[in-house]
Amino acid sequence: ERVRVVASSGNTKTDIPHCYMASSVDLGKVRALAERLSQENAPVSPEAVVLACIARTLEEVPYANAIWTGDGRATMNGVHARVSVVSPTSEGRTFVVSHAGLKGISGIAQDFHLSSDGLDLSNSSITSISVSLAMDSKLTSFVSPIPEGHSVSLVVGPGRPTVVQKTEGGADGGGLMLEVSRIHNVDVSYDARALDDSVAAEFLDRLIKLLKF
Repeated sequence: ERVRVVASSGNTKTDIPHCYMASSVDLGKVRALAERLSQENAPVSPEAVVLACIARTLEEVPYANAIWTGDGRATMNGVHARVSVVSPTSEGRTFVVSHAGLKGISGIAQDFHLSSDGLDLSNSSITSISVSLAMDSKLTSFVSPIPEGHSVSLVVGPGRPTVVQKTEGGADGGGLMLEVSRIHNVDVSYDARALDDSVAAEFLDRLIKLLKF
């Protein structure tokens, strides 16, 4: 369920009118897909799958892939993302994935692998979205303001064990069962000058549905 948390606030450094929306998702199927792809080919992390889903969603909702230029709103040509990955063993690394929509999961996974090897992937591409992936972090919470020059900041936070109720059986009804899943918060902050609330809501809703497969 999507929740619009705060109407707006000011950024003391850049004076960006922030708006915030939040939701949550079980990434169990994302992890299963990453494991299957890793067994079939080169290693693929769950974070790479998540970024591929974000890129696809931005292509489906192009008005969310925009920046504020100072003179007005401009839609980006292609999905270029500034990515920060926070792992249990490090404070994280930051790099740029250019043309993420064209690369697909395997191409994005290769960029993740190159960045972990220390290759400098910061380039001249203008990025509209900042993505922070702290899915396996030991942090209890993780927030990321909109970096200067961006219009959207998206955070996938650490998973929390949650008991969920599922139906066992067909549509005619079966028994109810309880299952422990790891639920991750997905938080989006955006520049209200570049994105309307309706656009941000459509982007977040579609992303959550895609992450559930």
